[in-house]
Amino acid sequence: MSKAILFIEHVAGDPRRASLECLSAALSTGAEVTAVVTGPDSDAAATALSTSGATQVCHLTGAESWSPDRTATDLARLVTETGATIFLAAATATGKDIAPRVAAHLDSTLFSSVTTLESAGDSLQTQRPWLAGKVIATCTSASPVFCATTRPNAFPSAPPATPPPPTPPEQPSPTATPPPVPHLTAAQTATPHAHEAAHPFPVRPRPPCPQPPPPTAAPTLAS
Repeated sequence: MSKAILFIEHVAGDPRRASLECLSAALSTGAEVTAVVTGPDSDAAATALSTSGATQVCHLTGAESWSPDRTATDLARLVTETGATIFLAAATATGKDIAPRVAAHLDSTLFSSVTTLESAGDSLQTQRPWLAGKVIATCTSASPVFCATTRPNAFPSAPPATPPPPTPPEQPSPTATPPPVPHLTAAQTATPHAHEAAHPFPVRPRPPCPQPPPPTAAPTLAS
């Protein structure tokens, strides 16, 4: 079975989603996966990755400040010492900075922003878009170590840890006494009169309209 080394990014001990997707891609090939974390709060990140499916988690310590060159050197040395044939990282800003350095140390070709990852004999086969997605290239590598970065949102995410069970809602005690129902008095239940409910102000009666005078007969003229 092949071995894979993965560089996992995290923020305050929380693994990034792109790195979890890269881990899921590596697990889909059936390889023994070693997740590597470094930097502040990496202990929390290693704990979160303990149930993610990785075979083991490696914690790089001793660095007082972040250095891409030093981190790439340590990752390449880890690949060589463990006999791994796969190195993967997420195609983030940090991953794009680390992966080419690791591939250069290993004298290997780097496939960037791959969208598929499949086992092909002793190596891997991958696909990546070219020309802004107009062409999809299927690639294999003859290098001693298969190096690639995985495109974010192209693979499902591996869960970093088992979520805690939901807390059941509080149930009322069966022996609890229900609160008393208030009783309204006659004054509180009295309904106002219709005209008071419709007109909050007193209604004045409308004065009658004046009637026109009766018509008078026309005078008769003598001939």
